Amino acid sequence: EDQASRFTATAVVFEMKGEGKDAEKEPEPKVAEDKKIKPPRTFAGDLGISLELIHNGIVTKEVRLVNRALRNISWQRRRMGVADLLKMVKLVLKNTPYKERLVGMLEGQQQSEDVEMAPPPLPNGVAAPSSHSPSPFPFHEHHFDIIMPECEIYLGILVVTHFVDKKLTQKAVSGADLVVSRAKSYNRRSLDPLTARAYFCLSRAYELDGRLSEIREDLMAAYRTASLHHDLVGQATQLNLLLRNYLAYNLYEMALKLVSKTTFPENLRSSAQYARYLFYIGRIKAVQLEYSDAHGKLTTAIRKAPQGPKTARGFRLAATKMAIVVELLMGDIPDRSTFNQDELKKSLSAYEAIVQAVRTGDLHSFKNVMDSNEDLFKRDGTLFLIRRLQSNVIKAGLRLINLSYSRISLADVAMKLGLDSAADAEGIVGKAILDGVIEASIDHDKQYVQSKANTDVYASDEPLKAFHKRVYFCLQLHNDAVKAMQYPDEKTDDAEEAEIRRQREKEILAQAGEEEGGDDMDFF
Repeated sequence: EDQASRFTATAVVFEMKGEGKDAEKEPEPKVAEDKKIKPPRTFAGDLGISLELIHNGIVTKEVRLVNRALRNISWQRRRMGVADLLKMVKLVLKNTPYKERLVGMLEGQQQSEDVEMAPPPLPNGVAAPSSHSPSPFPFHEHHFDIIMPECEIYLGILVVTHFVDKKLTQKAVSGADLVVSRAKSYNRRSLDPLTARAYFCLSRAYELDGRLSEIREDLMAAYRTASLHHDLVGQATQLNLLLRNYLAYNLYEMALKLVSKTTFPENLRSSAQYARYLFYIGRIKAVQLEYSDAHGKLTTAIRKAPQGPKTARGFRLAATKMAIVVELLMGDIPDRSTFNQDELKKSLSAYEAIVQAVRTGDLHSFKNVMDSNEDLFKRDGTLFLIRRLQSNVIKAGLRLINLSYSRISLADVAMKLGLDSAADAEGIVGKAILDGVIEASIDHDKQYVQSKANTDVYASDEPLKAFHKRVYFCLQLHNDAVKAMQYPDEKTDDAEEAEIRRQREKEILAQAGEEEGGDDMDFF
């Protein structure tokens, strides 16, 4: 018998409906309202389905099945416990040093959890309550007679993900090193998406342990290998990990050099990896004072990120914070709707206060917000950009003064802007006049500023610039939509039934969703 069919027939026997002839003979009992009760989704059952998907994907050479299994990690990581995970590792993997190390790490965590959750001692004569019955575990060893290397790496990724979620950084680092070395020991192109996810877990584990710089050479070597093997997923993942590695240590020059010498894979369908790449490029451009280009990259990254309220929230929050600061540096004020998003409103309160200070030109308020939220801005990596906003605050204040007063003394300007002296105000006002920020003149003898008559903004080229910006955005959105369209490879048969055609369209949409790159954006 073919081994593949044997695995497929037995891997997830507990989830399949109506197996064998017995299911056809015995009618299912009717439930109230003629509705079938759907069995609850369990971690063990879902993991069995994922292993079957990986097996079938390798046998049929369908990479989308492997991608679907990787997407299941998002559900599994929220429900897997160390006990069930340990059972699966013992049951599925063969007796190898790889299995022994994974089992040892999981058993160590299980013992520590048992000690922490041990019940208090009972008085003499009182019987201890019976322990809770174990959750049903519908697997036996014969279900996994054939295990491919891809299934080994998948289980290792689950173990590392579990350690990362539990903040066990030392075990996460050890487990990630083990999984990556195991994946590198095989020479199989079918392992490429799993190897890319393993490297992502490796980078995340080292980042949490504060040793991100130690794996920089390994990431560079992995990127070269992925390029030589034409591994698009590996190239995109390793490139993003390298950029994140450089930016974590403020090595913007090295990151810029890497971007100039590499190209992001064009044929990659994972919008998650592309969104992350655009975010890193936007950060680099912002440091290089290319604010317009940086803002475009950041807004595109936000649009391409998953839009679910609980999906990739950390990524969208980080990109939104950076986009707000860059937009302020451009001289624009972010739209109020940016701060009214329910899932981001609370986290953006400090940035909303910065926007209010810049809009009103209140230098005192700006400094107070910076001092009270300095630690937050430092963690977000926006502190050095926010410090550049001081000149924007002064310019905004000068514009308001220029509109409100036809003549005002330099001493009053210094008082309103929070400057130390009238001499400082004189220099700043002179620079603003020279840059075209305000239309005014300075009387140095009498120490006052004389505002000129305000020109009609509609007579200038400002409406043209604003209209051009909006039209360019609409055209760019149209081009992106056209590029994202999918066309059939061959002409549809006119005699094909509508139901079959609709089923094929659903499969195409599902395939496009499965190739989004998994749930790794939740790690951000």
